Amino acid sequence: MDVAIVGGGPIGLALGRSLADRGFSVVVLEEHVAVGKPVQCAGLVSERAFSLSGLSTGSVVHEVSEARVVSPGGVEIRLGPSKKKMYVIDRHLFDREMAENFVRSGGVLGVGSRVVGFSSRGAAPSHSVEMEHLSAISGRMGRYSARVVVGADGVFSVVRKRFFRNSRRHILGAVEVEGFCEHDDTVAIVLGRGVAPGFFLWKIPSGERRARIGLAFSPPRPGPLDRPYFSYGRTAFENLVEFIRKGSETLGIWGFQPAQLISGAIPVTPPLPSTAGNVLLVGDAAGHVKATSGGGIVMGLRGAIHAARAIEDFLDGRGPLEKYDDLWMGDIGRELLVDYVLHRTFFCASDAEVDHMMELFGSENNLSVLNRLGDVDYPSRLIVPLLVRNPWLLRLLPRFMKNLFEAKRR
Repeated sequence: MDVAIVGGGPIGLALGRSLADRGFSVVVLEEHVAVGKPVQCAGLVSERAFSLSGLSTGSVVHEVSEARVVSPGGVEIRLGPSKKKMYVIDRHLFDREMAENFVRSGGVLGVGSRVVGFSSRGAAPSHSVEMEHLSAISGRMGRYSARVVVGADGVFSVVRKRFFRNSRRHILGAVEVEGFCEHDDTVAIVLGRGVAPGFFLWKIPSGERRARIGLAFSPPRPGPLDRPYFSYGRTAFENLVEFIRKGSETLGIWGFQPAQLISGAIPVTPPLPSTAGNVLLVGDAAGHVKATSGGGIVMGLRGAIHAARAIEDFLDGRGPLEKYDDLWMGDIGRELLVDYVLHRTFFCASDAEVDHMMELFGSENNLSVLNRLGDVDYPSRLIVPLLVRNPWLLRLLPRFMKNLFEAKRR
């Protein structure tokens, strides 16, 4: 094969389709027996997710245009209604349409195929990489050889661990439960170290009487999500269930009945090189995730566009694969860096500091800026307009610069 992509999520499939449309032979190996399952995504996206992927809106289950942000002390900011609607999607349907388009373009999709080993043949940089994979369907071993290997296999990428030295990253744990309830039809974000240390808790309406409620947090130590991470002895699941029980008014839900429980992880990292020889990374494996929201579909799709261009030039002998790093860093690198620094600056603040900032941000002038210029995919665009109207933000500049220096040093 010309290209072997490990991971059949939306980013790997989008890249595979783009390369297949260019006439290259492409195989996508997905370890699960069905694309889009198990679900490991809250499923809230902007219109860009559809324009970049070329997908229909058939996976949309709900639309939202308003949001509330609640501080640890109960200070609330209301945003919207906005003309820029957000879309709640069924990730299984979203990914399935991606897979259908990829196969229709001539790609080979191997589901239930877990990559278990790599070996190289020939001399760099034109050597091929052989991959052994175990089929969960037949129980047999298989082998593919490819001129380019792409790691699109998520947070815990086996490709990253095998080919990249700097494979250690900070990872947030995440849990979510979807269920039936009455709700106020707004997205809710709840902040606080006692609720979700290092990130936030969310509520996303996913239908007329359905909602997804989850939280992500910064673990003080590595380990599974069913261990007591929180200082008061609860697991992440238990903390989420307890807040749903006690905080229904804060979330804007009533009579919640859980139906589906999922868990996942979010990489939080500054931009790092994503090529090594004839191997590259995309999506969560590359850290193309907004550290302010945990969203990775739009940034990942932007990265996939540049990966396709770099791979095409490499296979046609027009340039090195390292061109990919220049392309994606020139496009989304600044946004990812600023989002990472904002994450380190804001989510590491004390609850009292967050309460104070929320009170100041809640002014009519600031709300006008947030509603007019806010962009969930590019939150850094708010920095200058808010700084002009809020000189007090300069007090955060030393912390911001310290985090920026540490991120660039990595």
